[in-house]
Amino acid sequence: MAKIGKSILRFKGKKKKDAIITVRTRIIHPNHNGRIKDDNDKLIPRHNIEKIEAFYGKDLIISVAASSSMSTNPLFNFNLKLTRSDEVKVVWHDSTGKTFTQTKAIKI
Repeated sequence: MAKIGKSILRFKGKKKKDAIITVRTRIIHPNHNGRIKDDNDKLIPRHNIEKIEAFYGKDLIISVAASSSMSTNPLFNFNLKLTRSDEVKVVWHDSTGKTFTQTKAIKI
Protein backbone atom coordinates (compact mmCIF):
# COMPACT_ATOMS: atom_id res chain seq x y z
CA MET A 1 0.00 0.00 0.00
CA ALA A 2 1.21 3.48 -0.80
CA LYS A 3 2.14 5.82 2.01
CA ILE A 4 -0.80 7.30 3.93
CA GLY A 5 -1.00 11.03 3.34
CA LYS A 6 0.54 11.06 -0.12
CA SER A 7 -1.63 13.35 -2.21
CA ILE A 8 -2.05 14.94 -5.61
CA LEU A 9 -3.29 18.40 -6.49
CA ARG A 10 -4.17 19.28 -10.09
CA PHE A 11 -5.90 22.09 -11.93
CA LYS A 12 -8.25 21.58 -14.87
CA GLY A 13 -9.17 24.51 -17.10
CA LYS A 14 -7.61 27.61 -18.59
CA LYS A 15 -5.48 29.51 -16.12
CA LYS A 16 -6.43 33.11 -16.89
CA LYS A 17 -7.91 35.94 -14.83
CA ASP A 18 -11.59 35.45 -13.91
CA ALA A 19 -11.62 31.89 -15.31
CA ILE A 20 -13.26 29.16 -13.26
CA ILE A 21 -11.10 26.06 -12.96
CA THR A 22 -11.60 22.72 -11.28
CA VAL A 23 -9.20 21.84 -8.49
CA ARG A 24 -8.77 18.07 -8.18
CA THR A 25 -7.16 16.55 -5.13
CA ARG A 26 -6.74 12.98 -3.93
CA ILE A 27 -5.15 11.53 -0.81
CA ILE A 28 -3.94 8.04 -0.02
CA HIS A 29 -5.84 7.14 3.15
CA PRO A 30 -7.56 3.92 4.35
CA ASN A 31 -10.63 5.68 5.77
CA HIS A 32 -11.59 2.88 8.15
CA ASN A 33 -14.93 3.65 9.77
CA GLY A 34 -14.41 1.44 12.85
CA ARG A 35 -17.25 -0.95 11.94
CA ILE A 36 -15.43 -3.40 9.65
CA LYS A 37 -13.75 -6.55 10.92
CA ASP A 38 -10.38 -7.91 9.86
CA ASP A 39 -9.59 -11.56 8.98
CA ASN A 40 -9.37 -12.39 12.70
CA ASP A 41 -12.91 -11.09 13.33
CA LYS A 42 -11.63 -8.01 15.22
CA LEU A 43 -12.80 -4.50 14.48
CA ILE A 44 -10.36 -2.36 12.53
CA PRO A 45 -9.96 0.87 14.55
CA ARG A 46 -11.53 4.03 13.15
CA HIS A 47 -9.04 6.00 11.05
CA ASN A 48 -10.71 8.37 8.64
CA ILE A 49 -10.57 11.85 7.14
CA GLU A 50 -12.66 14.23 9.27
CA LYS A 51 -12.11 17.61 7.63
CA ILE A 52 -10.90 19.03 4.32
CA GLU A 53 -9.88 22.68 3.96
CA ALA A 54 -8.75 24.55 0.86
CA PHE A 55 -6.97 27.91 0.72
CA TYR A 56 -6.33 30.31 -2.15
CA GLY A 57 -3.32 32.19 -0.90
CA LYS A 58 -4.19 32.99 2.73
CA ASP A 59 -7.96 32.92 2.07
CA LEU A 60 -9.92 29.90 3.27
CA ILE A 61 -12.20 29.12 0.34
CA ILE A 62 -13.82 25.86 1.44
CA SER A 63 -14.09 23.80 4.60
CA VAL A 64 -15.83 20.43 4.57
CA ALA A 65 -16.66 18.12 7.46
CA ALA A 66 -16.15 14.61 6.08
CA SER A 67 -18.01 11.55 7.33
CA SER A 68 -16.79 8.07 8.12
CA SER A 69 -18.50 6.83 4.95
CA MET A 70 -15.88 8.52 2.72
CA SER A 71 -14.15 6.05 0.41
CA THR A 72 -10.62 4.75 0.63
CA ASN A 73 -8.18 7.13 -1.12
CA PRO A 74 -10.83 9.82 -1.63
CA LEU A 75 -10.95 12.22 -4.55
CA PHE A 76 -12.22 15.72 -3.79
CA ASN A 77 -12.96 18.32 -6.48
CA PHE A 78 -14.10 21.93 -6.25
CA ASN A 79 -14.31 24.96 -8.52
CA LEU A 80 -12.18 28.07 -8.08
CA LYS A 81 -12.45 31.46 -9.74
CA LEU A 82 -8.96 32.74 -10.50
CA THR A 83 -8.38 36.34 -9.50
CA ARG A 84 -4.60 36.33 -9.08
CA SER A 85 -1.46 34.22 -9.25
CA ASP A 86 -1.07 32.53 -5.88
CA GLU A 87 -0.87 29.15 -4.17
CA VAL A 88 -3.68 26.67 -3.68
CA LYS A 89 -3.33 24.60 -0.53
CA VAL A 90 -5.49 21.64 0.50
CA VAL A 91 -5.32 20.38 4.08
CA TRP A 92 -6.72 17.00 5.13
CA HIS A 93 -7.31 16.31 8.85
CA ASP A 94 -7.83 12.74 10.07
CA SER A 95 -9.27 11.12 13.19
CA THR A 96 -5.84 10.37 14.67
CA GLY A 97 -4.94 14.06 14.75
CA LYS A 98 -2.66 13.95 11.72
CA THR A 99 -2.74 16.71 9.13
CA PHE A 100 -1.68 16.27 5.50
CA THR A 101 -1.02 19.29 3.28
CA GLN A 102 -0.56 19.67 -0.46
CA THR A 103 0.34 23.07 -1.96
CA LYS A 104 0.70 24.07 -5.60
CA ALA A 105 1.29 27.46 -7.20
CA ILE A 106 -0.98 28.70 -9.94
CA LYS A 107 0.06 31.42 -12.34
CA ILE A 108 -2.41 33.39 -14.46
